[in-house]
Amino acid sequence: MRVEIKKWVNGGWGLGYQDDGKVVFCANCVPGDIVEIARFSKKKGVHWAEDSVLLEPSPLRQPRTCAHFPKCGGCNLLSVDAPGEASLKQDMVRDVLLRTAKLNDIDWVWRDFALDASRWRGRLQVSRRAGIGFFNQAGNQLVPIQFCRILANPMNDLLSALQQLQPKFPESASLFFAIQKDQQVAFELECESLNPSLCAALAELPGVSGVLCQTRNWGEPWIEADWNGFHVRLSPRAFFQANLASWPFFWQAVSQFQTSVQARSVWDAHAGSGFLITALAKSSLVWASEPESAAILNLQKLQDRFEQLQIWPGTAGSAVKRDGVPLEKLDLVLLDPPRSGLEPELVDQLVNRPVPYVLFFGCDTAAFARDLRKLSEAYRILEPIQIWNTNPGSARLELVVKLVRKDADLPVKVSQNA
Repeated sequence: MRVEIKKWVNGGWGLGYQDDGKVVFCANCVPGDIVEIARFSKKKGVHWAEDSVLLEPSPLRQPRTCAHFPKCGGCNLLSVDAPGEASLKQDMVRDVLLRTAKLNDIDWVWRDFALDASRWRGRLQVSRRAGIGFFNQAGNQLVPIQFCRILANPMNDLLSALQQLQPKFPESASLFFAIQKDQQVAFELECESLNPSLCAALAELPGVSGVLCQTRNWGEPWIEADWNGFHVRLSPRAFFQANLASWPFFWQAVSQFQTSVQARSVWDAHAGSGFLITALAKSSLVWASEPESAAILNLQKLQDRFEQLQIWPGTAGSAVKRDGVPLEKLDLVLLDPPRSGLEPELVDQLVNRPVPYVLFFGCDTAAFARDLRKLSEAYRILEPIQIWNTNPGSARLELVVKLVRKDADLPVKVSQNA
């Protein structure tokens, strides 16, 4: 079946139409590509191409810049140049905001980041039979790699040494990594059974600070970071922004918004280890919700920094269900959820309780638009939405929006386009 790709959609898929008008999604395609689809699967009423051949490339395509593209599923936009990627991602955001959030004529600000700044934390797949690499986009087939354009240099430098350890790998495992500014790499190996000899070998590689596997440590399996003067220790599986170059922009967004709306009492609903909290004024009254015990240890170290910092050891949803956070006392809520988006009970409480301001970060466009539509029942948008291309070459990005309650008389000038 011959299909022309009409647009690029959230998740990094090319969308085309079959002869009968039904939609089909195809991996590693961009608008203008013409592909021959030999086989596809049907999941939840949607057709997904499983075996396709590029017949005529789109004018958007550039010469291949990665030896593993398009088999590897890590960066499906390396087929276009930077201006082409910017255009595709902004068109996708516009389409999703219109279709899902029902927002039209929305202004935004685009911010780009360098390719080599985008992967200082991540996960590799390892296998005794298949080697070391990433899964393909359309499934869970491991694609072995020798070099990756989106990995930070310390990880690329380690790939050949890791390949030498392939006979020690289990049949299937995940190798989480995190890199600190001094280029040291920390690993966490996730596998069914403990392999002490493999862990010891990983820990002895040059540039590796340590390895964690099933609660046992070899060396020091963490990285050290400085967040606005706050020293934090992070494991390879900890949730933090993988693009180090983007960190100052997150902090600037928090600090400037807090100052502009004169917010003193703030709840960080998805606090992690305190990444966003460190940008708040020290006179702030802060509430933080976080379910992970390792992250809570970092949060507890922040308690001396603020006039008040209260920690709810659970999710944001549990905090609102059990009155763990006094919503009626808050000036500002910081939202930075995982890709699945906001918990329904959290959104409902924000809509129905008088919290004046919300600063909302989102790393999945569809989930962001879904939640923004619900929040828009009670809030309006301040200033253009920000789109940060934190993961160039891939389908990922970060969205930032400032919200103010519609029914409140508050000290902020609302833009005409809000």
